[in-house]
Amino acid sequence: MALDKVVDSAALDAGMTSVANAIRAKTGNAAMLAWPDGFLVAIAEIAGGGGAGLAYDMGEFVLDADTKFLDPPSIPHNLGEVPEFIFVWTDDFAGLSEENPAAQQCNLGYIWLKNLCGLMQRLTSTATGNALTVNLMLNNADYRIQPNSPSSAVYLPKQPTAEGLGLNQTGGSYYWRAGVTYKYFVSKAWWNIGGAANVE
Repeated sequence: MALDKVVDSAALDAGMTSVANAIRAKTGNAAMLAWPDGFLVAIAEIAGGGGAGLAYDMGEFVLDADTKFLDPPSIPHNLGEVPEFIFVWTDDFAGLSEENPAAQQCNLGYIWLKNLCGLMQRLTSTATGNALTVNLMLNNADYRIQPNSPSSAVYLPKQPTAEGLGLNQTGGSYYWRAGVTYKYFVSKAWWNIGGAANVE
């Protein structure tokens, strides 16, 4: 190994420390970084995009009993603030066919977007809602997703909170089924609300 350069060790240490501190600030990991592999691994794990990114949380839940909806919101999430986007779904009915249809009327989930386009959702000629909602259902003896736009505030999902989200009611005979693994994705809006982008 050639030794042909003079290095100010104090300046080198200070520079490497400042780079390591910047990496630790970005990753949230306070551990020591070994040179050079520790630096390379930590940098590779930093997500691209140049901003704070989308705040979101994912999880799943299983109900103990068939229910039409939950009020107040009682499915916990860890977003830490009120979601502006909710997607609830299940894969437990995958593989249905004409030969193997669903036996019961089930809620498969819903999609909920608060203040999309900065506009209210029209439910009826006299009723509106502040979030665009698409309910996802499964009919008796069917094997396909039936999307539905709520025609009344009764069929909207319960308003979420910073701690939990509720379920919707899609008619008198559609149930959220016990023993089914439902999944959820909640996030802040990635569209503009009030003229300002929500995601940095």
